[in-house]
Order: sequence, then structure tokens, then C-alpha cells
Amino acid sequence: MNKYIKYIGLSFNDYDCYNLVKLIYKEVHKKDILNTNVKHYESQKINNQYEDESLNWLKVDEAKEGDIVAIRLDSNIPKIVTHFGVMINNHQMIHTTKATNCIIENIAKYHKLTSGIYRHKDLATN
Repeated sequence: MNKYIKYIGLSFNDYDCYNLVKLIYKEVHKKDILNTNVKHYESQKINNQYEDESLNWLKVDEAKEGDIVAIRLDSNIPKIVTHFGVMINNHQMIHTTKATNCIIENIAKYHKLTSGIYRHKDLATN
């Protein structure tokens, strides 16, 4: 968990949820993932890119550090994925929202909203 502490409190204005995931993947997991210019409020575009990029990810039943959580957070369009976090262990994720900035939370809080937990194919053997 110590390797994630430096991200706590990062401003949502500087790193929305996906850009935080990208940053963590680059710095912690030494992996570049999809670069996107989609804004956090473009829910349908976020979901479309999630569906395209999911071809590089394996859906897993049990979370471990480095897995990405896909969440249906937009109450206006509750059936599509619009939010992402990174698992820091099998119970907690690091993520950011406009209301909280970057925090660590228990994934159970988002149980009903979670679309899936995914492991990048390149990290699947780790």
C-alpha cells in the first residue's frame, strides 16, 4: 500500500479517474495503457473506449493488486461503465472523484455498481 500513498489527495481537476489509473499503471506497474482525450463527463464515449480497450484485459473473479475496477457511476446512465479505480489489494481500490479527489476505499462500497474487475493481459501471469 505504501507505493500508493503519494497519490492520495491528488486533485480530480489534475487527474480524473482514468488519468489516475494511467498514471498509476505507468509509475507503479511500468505499463502504458490506452491514451485518451475523453473528458470525465462524456459518459457514452468513456463506455465505448472501455469496451474497445477491454479486449486487452481479462475479467477476473478475485481481485489482486493492480487490477482495474470498472464501475457504473453515472446515475443518469446506470447501465454503462463511466468510472475506474485500481485495486491496491483484494479489498481496497484507489480512485478519484470530483467530490473526494484521490482516496482509498473499500471496493464493497461499490459492489452493486461494479461491472467487473480486470487484469491486463501483460500482467496476468504476475
